[in-house]
Amino acid sequence: ESRLTVNITTTGSYCLVARPYFSGANGTTNIYKDGVLTNVATPIGGRLHLNTSTNTGDLNFFTCKLTGNANADTRLFTLPYNASPFSGYNDDYSTAGDYQWGLQSRVKNNLPGIQYYTFVCAFGTGTTGTADTYMACPNSNVYSYFVNLKQNDAIEAAPATGNYNCISWSGGVTTYWSWPPYDPYNVYYLTGNPLGSFDRFYSNTPVKRYSGAANYTRTGANINNAVVDLWAYSGAYTHASVRKPGNDHPHGYDWESKPGNTARTFHPRNGLNGAAPSYYGDVVGYYIPTGTFAARASGTNGIGTDKEAIDAGYDVADKAALSTEATNKLQQMNSRVSGTITEMFNKLYDTWQATWEANKIQSNPLRYYQNAEGEALLKYCRENRSEVLPLVFSRYLQGNTICNHLLSELTMEQYGKLLDEVKNEYIANPYDRQGRYIVNSAYCNGIRHIEKILRENKTTAAITPAPVDPFTVQVAPNPVKDAFNIQLDIKQTSTISIQLVNAQTSATKTVKTATTLLAGTYRFAADIRNMNFVPGSLLTVKVTVNDVTRTYKVITTE
Repeated sequence: ESRLTVNITTTGSYCLVARPYFSGANGTTNIYKDGVLTNVATPIGGRLHLNTSTNTGDLNFFTCKLTGNANADTRLFTLPYNASPFSGYNDDYSTAGDYQWGLQSRVKNNLPGIQYYTFVCAFGTGTTGTADTYMACPNSNVYSYFVNLKQNDAIEAAPATGNYNCISWSGGVTTYWSWPPYDPYNVYYLTGNPLGSFDRFYSNTPVKRYSGAANYTRTGANINNAVVDLWAYSGAYTHASVRKPGNDHPHGYDWESKPGNTARTFHPRNGLNGAAPSYYGDVVGYYIPTGTFAARASGTNGIGTDKEAIDAGYDVADKAALSTEATNKLQQMNSRVSGTITEMFNKLYDTWQATWEANKIQSNPLRYYQNAEGEALLKYCRENRSEVLPLVFSRYLQGNTICNHLLSELTMEQYGKLLDEVKNEYIANPYDRQGRYIVNSAYCNGIRHIEKILRENKTTAAITPAPVDPFTVQVAPNPVKDAFNIQLDIKQTSTISIQLVNAQTSATKTVKTATTLLAGTYRFAADIRNMNFVPGSLLTVKVTVNDVTRTYKVITTE
């Protein structure tokens, strides 16, 4: 029996909380105050949860997804130790956020020290049911990226990582980044059919996401029964969010998302909608579980993530690396790339990579290229495809799925059949020698593609492009009286300069000092009135592109 002695120094209303010492114990007790029986057969009960997190600071402890009779209502307490006084308490949480908590409880506070225990009990007698309980969840800074997500509604579920994204997590995957619609390296990719690519991913077709993965379908799915929401902005898919019971996970108080490289976050269903700066747009599609699961060798279904399947020994994470032969060949190819090409590629790539942070909420790799820096890199690589290909291979092998699009842009036309071989070989036999399922990743498929490309190119030199004229020049009008135009078309990024020379007097004039320009067509105006010529004089236009100089003759007239 328990006894509490309290010295009351201030008149007021006080609450006495009687709870069982052991979690899950229940029964009744009589309560006396100053020796007088005040409560007879008072029900006691509740659950004591151990918090294994060491998070401190402003944290969230809450109950949600209440089930039971009409009186289903919770009270929540936090405490540093099992038998210590409570540090935090809440009955029904209310907030200025968009989510309405109702009878659910939430403690959001910077509590002293680590709260190792959370105690949850019913609010009143006759209350029965269940509740999901969350402990020590930090606030999520993801709200800052979305104009319609209230700060108080954003709760972190897992720390930021670039290992997986929203599509992966909505399908129970945490070991790889997945974007089926626009990534040829993804095993679920269907050319020209974005929605069909998503359907294949969620339905485990033609291979399973992992052993025991839930199958999803759009058939019969609607706004009311959806477990996975598919988002789009201006006709392009942008995001997916998931809620309980998706992949046999609780997914927070309402919905959960993993926006790109940021933290997994609990949020209200429509908290991520809107245009700039998020560009997630609105929910445009729905998926529901079929009640079936991808098969595994033995045992029951219901594994919730690929990591759980791997830990259970059913699956293994995908791994890929270049062979020694391919690695040596790539090193030799890189050594033969000109210094000018290498310097410009590295400059453009590094400049583009610096923009990744600004796009970190994006899961669609294409979005990382939709800026001036990404467009400049793609343009340069397309124009110097053969020369930069070894450099692209090396950057890709540093390990980022965002580079899948750059790699596919440069290789699919000539080496697309080799990628088909990569994916077909996996589909034909997705198991390792021990019979464990290999959880396939698009990034590893890219490495295998590079391996095949290097093996197909027997020479150790870089792939030689067809010879092209590096630049062309047009001068007009000719003859010229006062001024004329010089049109220069360069096929690749080059350092150019233009100079005029009076053949009779040797007087010179610089039209353009040495300048590095991207591939393209440029027009320069040349004014000759101060060059002391007489009608019929001969002027020479000297155009230098990199180390090549060509001269063009212009006749003067009155």
